[in-house]
Amino acid sequence: MREGRAAGFSLSSIILISLVLPLLLSTVSASSEIGLHLSEQSVIQIPGTAHNVTLTVDNDGSSIHDFNLSLDTSGLPAVWNVTLTNASLEGVLPTFSASTTIVVRLSQTAALQQNGEVVFNATRAGSNASIEIRLWLSVAPLYLPDIDTAAVGDTGLIVAAPGTTVDVDIPLQNRGNIKDTYILQVDEETDLAAFWTNWLANQNQSGGNGSNGSNGSSGNGSNGT
Repeated sequence: MREGRAAGFSLSSIILISLVLPLLLSTVSASSEIGLHLSEQSVIQIPGTAHNVTLTVDNDGSSIHDFNLSLDTSGLPAVWNVTLTNASLEGVLPTFSASTTIVVRLSQTAALQQNGEVVFNATRAGSNASIEIRLWLSVAPLYLPDIDTAAVGDTGLIVAAPGTTVDVDIPLQNRGNIKDTYILQVDEETDLAAFWTNWLANQNQSGGNGSNGSNGSSGNGSNGT
């Protein structure tokens, strides 16, 4: 009987330890004496630009501490480049804070759906106490029409005799990251309302067979050139 009770007690002890041990371990690595903040939690960035975000570490302990900083970019597409200007913050006084700059760069070729997150970690030097925070990064829509007149005529100069007609092909390229519609005008301000009224009227007259090249296009109509 004693052996049965001893076995039961040992089994209960093992179960209790298995439940309590993770809590004890998490307390060791808890960050109650460390605070971590970002100047902004998310960034919506235009391709081809750079942006700075401030990372701040609070020393909520009672002693002077150094903090090691690291980042995890495994959740980011390759078009993003995120760097920390400092790998550590030294000599932070109790109840004081120290900050560093995060530089976020986005490739000119970034597509609209290439979003992700980066995780920053601050660890108190000489201990397991650490804390992490996430920064969400999104690609902003880029409306960027480009007309290359240098390839037309004599570097953009067209010679036409009086009374003649000259057909000119002008390359128009969408250098943005979203499907767009462009309205072309020559030396005058675009009347958007009149343009779309006439365009829709022409579509109705054509019988609505859907053969027009602009069908299904989207974008910012104000990007007329």
